[in-house]
Amino acid sequence: MWLTACSVSLHYFSSLELRDEEGKGVEPLILQKTKYLPALQGVQWRNEAEPKKSLPSDLQLVIKRSKISASIVLKESDETAKYDLFQRLNTGGSELSPQEVRNCLLLMTNKPLFDWLKTLPLNENFILTTALSDRPLEEAYDVELALRFLILALIPEREIKSVGDVGIFLTDKMTEIAQNKKFNTTAMKDLFEKTFLVLNDVFGDDSFKRFSG
Repeated sequence: MWLTACSVSLHYFSSLELRDEEGKGVEPLILQKTKYLPALQGVQWRNEAEPKKSLPSDLQLVIKRSKISASIVLKESDETAKYDLFQRLNTGGSELSPQEVRNCLLLMTNKPLFDWLKTLPLNENFILTTALSDRPLEEAYDVELALRFLILALIPEREIKSVGDVGIFLTDKMTEIAQNKKFNTTAMKDLFEKTFLVLNDVFGDDSFKRFSG
């Protein structure tokens, strides 16, 4: 694995057009509001059509003068090594949840599967039956629940009884699915949607609450 760490000026990147892995231009990002910065909603770095939707010049200057640390891993590097590296580097600022780390790993190994997995928790019946609060949603717990469903639907019951560390188990199985070219997303999505349709029809938001006699 070839790896390098560097500190780069954001001023250099701010003048470039972002391109994807195929060299095609990427549409400029549009910011979303946050709890403490609601004014960021709909703002871009530069919006010539609507100047009011552009990031203020003083904030652009702050960003241009800032630096970020970057670690570059070759695309051909071992997937486990990528994940281990990401975990080790995930120590500063706000630490990611286990599923957020898995999302990064899946994005590196199988982007189409990552994009597909993110659509499952958008199912209305899933949302109603799981009834997750804002905090779990911010930590991608809804995606983790969808991943758990896929894994448990695929493995034999005897294997469930031998699960040790759930986090490691989920990561290993997710990696297996990502590398499985025969994985049928259409059939699994159909099973997912039918399952939560039944759960919502029968139990609603009581589906996953602890039973009380």
